[in-house]
Amino acid sequence: MTKKEFVEDFELAMNEEFATVVRVGREMPDLSELEYVVNTEENYEAKLEYYKKAYDDNMCLKAFNKIKIVTVEFFHSEGGFWSDIKDFD
Repeated sequence: MTKKEFVEDFELAMNEEFATVVRVGREMPDLSELEYVVNTEENYEAKLEYYKKAYDDNMCLKAFNKIKIVTVEFFHSEGGFWSDIKDFD
C-alpha cells in the first residue's frame, strides 16, 4: 500500500455514511498477527494528518521502518461488521 492509496482509502472511510470507526492494520516486527489502531470519528482528520507526516511513501513508520501500515477498514454501524475499504468502491 502506498501513501496515496492509504490516504484515498482513509478518506473513503471517513466519508462512508455508516463508518463509525476506522481501523488501521500495522505489521509489527515482533508480532505474528496485525496490530490494529482504532480511530473514532472525532479523531479522523487529526489521525489522517498524523499518518501523512509519520509514515513514508510505502507506509513504513519513519521513526522505525519495521512498522508498516497494510490495511484500512471501517466498522459498518448498520451492518455490524468490519469492512475492507476496497469492498465499497
